[in-house]
Amino acid sequence: MFSIEHIHTNHSPVYRLHNTNTQEYAEIFPACGGILNALVLQMPQGLFNVIDGFTNQADFIVNNSSSFKSNILFPFPNRIRQGTYTFENKTYTLPINFAAEQNAIHGLIYDKEFTIHRTHEDHNHAALQLAYSYTGDIAGFPFPFVISVTYTLSAHGLTIHTECTNIGTRAFPFGFGWHHYFKVSDTLVHTALQVPTTELLEVDAAMIPTGNSQPYKIFTLLQALNSTQLDTCFTVEQNKAIDIRLVDTETSNSIAIRYHATDFPYVQIYTPPHGTSIAIEPMTCAPNAFNNGLGLRIAEPQKTYRFECEIKKQ
Repeated sequence: MFSIEHIHTNHSPVYRLHNTNTQEYAEIFPACGGILNALVLQMPQGLFNVIDGFTNQADFIVNNSSSFKSNILFPFPNRIRQGTYTFENKTYTLPINFAAEQNAIHGLIYDKEFTIHRTHEDHNHAALQLAYSYTGDIAGFPFPFVISVTYTLSAHGLTIHTECTNIGTRAFPFGFGWHHYFKVSDTLVHTALQVPTTELLEVDAAMIPTGNSQPYKIFTLLQALNSTQLDTCFTVEQNKAIDIRLVDTETSNSIAIRYHATDFPYVQIYTPPHGTSIAIEPMTCAPNAFNNGLGLRIAEPQKTYRFECEIKKQ
């Protein structure tokens, strides 16, 4: 049986999708960008949270802008050089929210309050749908849209289904991505990674692609991360389902992040300095796509675009 718990806190409400048979659950913060803050799954040695989230919503408010953990990235993931781009012969400038690089980063909704649209619970799954409506009030992106995210917990794991709708009268450029930090133990020391990459995109000092790439297949077979440091955008094998695997070699904790390459032909992988989790970020486009066009999509008026990703234990 599955249920939805509405937890009242000192801050905004928290929702938990709960498998009452296994005690597995997914924790959602609607007021904090609609993020998935925890996903507790049964592992070989018991329940384990595979998402590196925030302690609480106060922690999110203070620290989100330095980590962007679990953020929903729209209308662009990753970076736009100096926040400036040209679309249909007009130049726009987005707010610079990453001062160290003087770039706009990770879109416009990562800290916005989402509203609950629908809940459902039965013997097979629990689902929570939430949405955010953007009016086009930022001069650098004057294009209104609605984004809807549905989290569904079942015996197979968690599915995240996103719908992005252009509710305006003009087309606009867009990209989409997720920014979850994953863990299968409390350290990356024993963590092995498998991801079907084909190339890495070379970047400059501001983390903007140079236009050059090189083959990269080091982790196409499961391999320990060891001391590997990554903050890198890769292309993945095309026309297939993508499984990115994380395995703890000591405990055998293991998860897979599954999606289709048609939805997300790029993935950014980042190993933060603290060494306790790894960011795996499926993206529809490359960094700076509003300028370089790599994977850039155009949202036509009144059209909806759908993306799906699944997180499951192995």
